[in-house]
Amino acid sequence: MIDESPVELQTKTNTNRGVNVIMTDDPKSPDPAELHSEFEDPVLDKYLKSDGIVLVNVNNPIIEKYRSKKQFQNRFNENVANYVLLIVAQYQTQKELELQSPDQREDSLFNFRRKYFNLQRDLREDVEINYFEFDED
Repeated sequence: MIDESPVELQTKTNTNRGVNVIMTDDPKSPDPAELHSEFEDPVLDKYLKSDGIVLVNVNNPIIEKYRSKKQFQNRFNENVANYVLLIVAQYQTQKELELQSPDQREDSLFNFRRKYFNLQRDLREDVEINYFEFDED
């Protein structure tokens, strides 16, 4: 006897997750802000591979300066975006070079620059993302 009852197929779907950018003083941060000093990088990628998180070090003088005053908000947003793009381009370049055989490898610096500037262009051309708030006069 053949079972003709409907069978529900389970399919595994792959979803692309974006990068989560979290300030180190955010309650969702895996590390407290006190753990990072002013001498560390403005962005930290130690959770990028495992959790897709890039931490913004609020103790870094560049981040602290532009974050402290509302008049610098646009500069702060652009700096953080560019720092995150640097980390993502570095990660993408590393992954791409790992796939190439050692004798066929492209120049890593050229590859990194290409990735970084492509990401930067894509960000600027994205109509849903805006660094600046425009005043409507």
